[in-house]
Amino acid sequence: NSISILIKYMKIRPDVGCIGPKIVNSDGSFQISCKRSFPYLKVSIPKLLKLNKLFPDSKYLNKYNLLHLPPNQIHEVDAISGSFMLIRSDVIKKIGFFDEKYFMYAEDLDYCYRIKKNGFKVIYNPNSEIVHYKGGCSDKTSINLRKIFYESMYIFFNKYKDDIPTWRFMVPYVKLGIIMMIGFSYLKIFAFKSILLLKNIIKNV
Repeated sequence: NSISILIKYMKIRPDVGCIGPKIVNSDGSFQISCKRSFPYLKVSIPKLLKLNKLFPDSKYLNKYNLLHLPPNQIHEVDAISGSFMLIRSDVIKKIGFFDEKYFMYAEDLDYCYRIKKNGFKVIYNPNSEIVHYKGGCSDKTSINLRKIFYESMYIFFNKYKDDIPTWRFMVPYVKLGIIMMIGFSYLKIFAFKSILLLKNIIKNV
């Protein structure tokens, strides 16, 4: 009944443009990325510095994933996970589809931002629940995927930098992250080839 529960909620709340369920991992644990804040500077810095992991109970350091909000209560949020988004057809007619500049990551963030910018609400509703096999199609340890993540965030910040002053500040740092990821990719390839060469040398000695 995951879909019907959300449809029923949207029918009584015409102000809701987009809604998402509670999302759990394959082992039944809560997937924290199913409700998020927009990456404002005060939200992003604790996340980037991993302070949210050092202080998991802090309301102020865990605002990106809204961990201070009870996971079993309905809340209005900034963004929900693109793995399951129920979107009102009127919203799609008004703001269009996903921005195809994004290859992966941040396309859901972008869409939720556009929804709220046009006066609709984004709701997290845990009365509906799904399992998301996160990372089933990607290798999360891949440097190239991390590079894609930075590229997507660069598109997002650059696109809306005039809306939020602090986002303009973030653009050069995200760009630096992209450069670092490219550098790491080349180092990884160099290290891999060096190890193969060394193995061949040892084998032939």
